[in-house]
Amino acid sequence: MKEETIKETITKVEQELQQAEEELRNWQDYDFRREDGSMRQDAMHEKHGRDAKQEVNSLKLKLDELKNEKR
Repeated sequence: MKEETIKETITKVEQELQQAEEELRNWQDYDFRREDGSMRQDAMHEKHGRDAKQEVNSLKLKLDELKNEKR
């Protein structure tokens, strides 16, 4: 990848990571306050949390790879 393209991609992934981390923080905040619901509601809530965590981890890995590629 060209140097400028890598920089642009890194910036984009950093922004996506910030958004994903904010989403995860929002989920965690809601998780602390929420009361249990039906089994289906609880399962959906837990899936949302797992998905948010997975997105953050995926973006962190992608960012690390891009930064290593830049070197």
